[in-house]
Amino acid sequence: MFENLLAYVDTISSDPLKKLLGAFLNDEKTADLFRRAPAAKGFHHIYLGGLLEHTLSVVRLLDQAAKRYPQLNRDLLIAGGILHDIGKIYEFSYDGLIEYSDEGRMIGHLVMGVEMINKKMEAIGNFPERLALELRHIILSHHGEFEFGSPKRPKTREALVIHFMDDLDAKLNAFDSFVEADAANAGSEWTAYNRFFERYLYKESRPYRLRAAVRQREGFPLAAKALCNKHGKEIFIFCLLLFYFFSPASVASRCFCAILPGTTALGVSPNASTLFSSAMRLRKPESKEKLRIC
Repeated sequence: MFENLLAYVDTISSDPLKKLLGAFLNDEKTADLFRRAPAAKGFHHIYLGGLLEHTLSVVRLLDQAAKRYPQLNRDLLIAGGILHDIGKIYEFSYDGLIEYSDEGRMIGHLVMGVEMINKKMEAIGNFPERLALELRHIILSHHGEFEFGSPKRPKTREALVIHFMDDLDAKLNAFDSFVEADAANAGSEWTAYNRFFERYLYKESRPYRLRAAVRQREGFPLAAKALCNKHGKEIFIFCLLLFYFFSPASVASRCFCAILPGTTALGVSPNASTLFSSAMRLRKPESKEKLRIC
């Protein structure tokens, strides 16, 4: 996904914007954090790698919008889409559980993002003032409304479009996640009342699991690698087994689907697969039924 994002940078014709994006994405530390960071803690893309997934999705939507509406500044759209959540690489701590950092709680990613962009612009030198102003406005206004944390509401075409595309991608991801996690109403076409959307959500019959499988395949190895590096593979496998036996079946089944390819990719002994298979057979029959959704 990161390579796909870099490919969009190559399509930008504005030299100042291309230099600015390069200053972020070609920096090894920033690139590593961008690949690992979640996009949020409790609403959308709430997993390692979620920020990159969300950002790429938003940029793809913006690219299509630029084709449909030629009055938009495509370079500014793409640059704003890539950088709109850049402050989130420091807003959260994610070496273990995903939590807010002190800076994240006290300042927030909108202001942090503008501060980061200002530093890069100063280092580049002679960055066009009007372009810098419009890009900073995009970052500060992309939540759309004051009650959602934006100190400014969108006042340019590009800021307005980025706000809507960001909101669209975030809410669809959250919708799918809530539907997937609704174990309490497994036999119903409706979820329980959702406090984020303030409504019941219709599940339909679409295969939401396909999107979940892609997310787990890309996101889980990042989480597994962090745990293994910090605590060792043996502790990691032991924790997985504890989680598998004592968590709700619906949650365990979805995580277990990601565990096997994740551990294989990390070079865990083949005996681990046998151990996991034995654990599956020890679960209750109704839990085994849920496991088949993988």
